[in-house]
Amino acid sequence: MVRLSSPISFEAGQFVLVETDGLSGGRAYSMVNFASETDRIDLLLKHKPHGGFSEWLFAQERVGANLRIFGPLGRAAFRPEEDRDIVCIGGGSGIAGMMSILERAAQVDYFLRHRGEMFFGFRTLDDCVYLSQLARYSALGHGNLDITIVLSDELAQTRVHVQFPMLKLASGLVHDVAVRCSGLVQDSCLTFVAGPPIMVDCAIRALIVAGVNAGSIRYDKFS
Repeated sequence: MVRLSSPISFEAGQFVLVETDGLSGGRAYSMVNFASETDRIDLLLKHKPHGGFSEWLFAQERVGANLRIFGPLGRAAFRPEEDRDIVCIGGGSGIAGMMSILERAAQVDYFLRHRGEMFFGFRTLDDCVYLSQLARYSALGHGNLDITIVLSDELAQTRVHVQFPMLKLASGLVHDVAVRCSGLVQDSCLTFVAGPPIMVDCAIRALIVAGVNAGSIRYDKFS
């Protein structure tokens, strides 16, 4: 959690650049939370070996450290007034901005009248994050929200998560599973894609081959 010196407004799905003294450049982090105006942003922090900012962040306790925040930025923004079914395809830390989308949707009870499908890719089941929160969002979805956890490096042993049975499990590459299993991949829905650049590129190609117009795809890449 980052406490801001002054409130900001952002759209669900956007991100900020985070900088600190002594390191060149900034690191992009999507907001996990959503509020129309807030002085607090929640970020998903992952230790990435040999990553400059990541190594600095995890080297020692950083509570109270001063950071520079630039943003909000990003094209993968969810706006409820667009009134369309949605599909989200996230790889790794790409789940962060989609958690913000789910929170925004929950606040306006979006899935009362719309459908949603979420596909989140992780290497193994142990790598998965936000499972309890995802189960909560699924429970609030009026049966119109399907959430699938896709494992790329191990075989899913069950069709649903044992502890969170509202969450489906699948094996493979997240974009392949999304295109194969989705009932909403079409021009009438909005599709959000976020994750590592290779995963995002593969997802966009797969969606276009499946007949989705590029104008219905919103994405951000995170290296």
